[in-house]
This record gives sequence, C-alpha cells and structure tokens, in this order.
Amino acid sequence: MDNPYSTPKSDIGTLAAAKIIPMYSPNQITVGAFFGGPLAAVYFLYQNFTGLNQFDKAQKTLIWGLSLCFIFVCLLPLIPDNFPNTVLPVAYCVAARQLSIQYQCSKPQIIENDSFTFQSNWRVFVISVAALLLLMVLVVPVIFAFEMISPILAN
Repeated sequence: MDNPYSTPKSDIGTLAAAKIIPMYSPNQITVGAFFGGPLAAVYFLYQNFTGLNQFDKAQKTLIWGLSLCFIFVCLLPLIPDNFPNTVLPVAYCVAARQLSIQYQCSKPQIIENDSFTFQSNWRVFVISVAALLLLMVLVVPVIFAFEMISPILAN
C-alpha cells in the first residue's frame, strides 16, 4: 500500500527532455578555459552538469574545481621563471575537455539530440573574459603578498 503522505513520484528526466537545454560543446569548453582560465573551465563544466540534471556531479565540479583553482593561485608565485608558460593552461584545458567528453556530451551527441542546443560563442567569450578578470583580481594580491614576504623569509 502506498504512503498517502509521501511526495509524488515524477520522472525529472522526461521533464527536462521536454525543453531545449543549451550546452557547451567540448570545443567551447576548451577554448573558453584557455582564454578564461581554470575558473571558466569550472563554470562551463558546472553549467553542463546542471543542464543534464546531474546536480551531484555539478556540486563535485564546483568543490574540486574551486579547490584546484585555489591551489593554483597559491602555487603560482612559486613557479620558477624558466617554467614554460603554456604547460598549465594546456593541462587544465585538456582536463576540462576530457571531463566534458567523458561525463557530458560530445559535439555529435549535442547535434543529434533534439533536446540540446549549443550555447552562443559570444556567451563563451564574455564568460571567459569575466573569468579571466576575476582570476587576475585573485592572483595579483597573492603575487604582491608573496613578493612582500619573500625578502623577509630570505633573511
């Protein structure tokens, strides 16, 4: 016998499929992450998981992504001057791309599914610029603080 006080059961998957869900393609995520930094990558992955109604993965993306961004910002002043500039951006771009392909939708899947559409490239551009500005706001004080502390620690 059913409990009359339980919440009604509904299939959220069929409700979500009835509307068109804008998705970021792996290419958009890669390019946006390259120009917008790791914060942009976290945002794009989070939005795709939310659109797919995978809220647990979206939450894990936020927690792990922002934690790694924090570690990245804190370790940035410690990177040697002769370290290649493209290694870190390529690393988080490849990671974001692989996560989007493995756990979200590939470009052909977005094209074939009538429930999905692509996000605007202009939106990717604006979010990338905003994420880059936010990253700079976070990085510059850390670098200045490290530069102020490093002569004290050297003595």
